[in-house]
Amino acid sequence: MPILKVIQEQDWRTSSSSGGRKKWTSLIESATNNSVRRVEEDLVKISYLPYQEVVVREIIEQNNEMFFEDVIRQSLTQTQVEPSVNWVDGIAFLVVPFPATEDIVRENLNGKVHFSSVIFTKIDYRGQYPIKLGAQSFSVRMRKADNNRIFVRLIDFLKTFKHSPDS
Repeated sequence: MPILKVIQEQDWRTSSSSGGRKKWTSLIESATNNSVRRVEEDLVKISYLPYQEVVVREIIEQNNEMFFEDVIRQSLTQTQVEPSVNWVDGIAFLVVPFPATEDIVRENLNGKVHFSSVIFTKIDYRGQYPIKLGAQSFSVRMRKADNNRIFVRLIDFLKTFKHSPDS
């Protein structure tokens, strides 16, 4: 098998011979016969298909102490070093996903996300929230998630959500 070496890569360009598709051009040198050849490859197509719907099965609001204690307790069972929660616009929250079953994956591919539950508390942002469990001190890191459009929309929804009497 010949040894090939890329000797020059060029940026992509639009190829008129390929109907205007973008191509990546490389010059490849063969070590066995010192020949150089041009290789053009179609650039990979990138598609962005945002989710169309988020389904939340359970919404749980807790006070700050209970919320952060639960986060610490959960992280201790998972031997997580420093637990973290998401934070957007005055709300710290955790999203509990469903396991990735065949049905859930199919729904995801069709644009629908299913969350088992969302647990949240209203709180101003701080980098870390200190919490004591017994004699031990812990902290939970708050991670700003306002660059995630689904989380931003979820928080907008939570701010106006009212539990119905039968839920």
